[in-house]
Amino acid sequence: MIQTARRNLSVYAAFFAMIPKVFMAYVLWFWIGLVLNVIGMAILFYFWRAIYHDTTTISGLGLDQTITYILLAFIFMPLTRTDLIWEFGGNIREGMIIHHLLRPVNFQGMNYAQSLGNLITSLLLQLPMAVVAVLVFGLRLPADLRTWLAFIVSAFLGFT
Repeated sequence: MIQTARRNLSVYAAFFAMIPKVFMAYVLWFWIGLVLNVIGMAILFYFWRAIYHDTTTISGLGLDQTITYILLAFIFMPLTRTDLIWEFGGNIREGMIIHHLLRPVNFQGMNYAQSLGNLITSLLLQLPMAVVAVLVFGLRLPADLRTWLAFIVSAFLGFT
């Protein structure tokens, strides 16, 4: 039983470890994405500053709260990606789904491991965005540990 679990874990770990290698094969896309995301953050930052120019609150939210929300949404955007649906569609369209189903590996487990690897790699690649948000746009992260714990639980439940 333990040997089977260990073998299965090593197989899924291999699928998990494959994802960062795929990301590193396209380093130029990382840099292009970083520049485009910084431009998008700047546009939204200045857009909301212009909206709040004549008022201090809108619907009970101040400018700082709105800017924090927008910047955190950009940083944690990988949590909302649904690439798996597009990948399934492409596999069905190209006839590759049969190759995945014929492998001696649990199809759902393989996709879960790849999705988890994609999520963690994407979040790690968002760290430069977080640094830019803090240094350039003055993002202040929540200091309350309970807020972060609630966020982690919510993000985990949203992913699984």
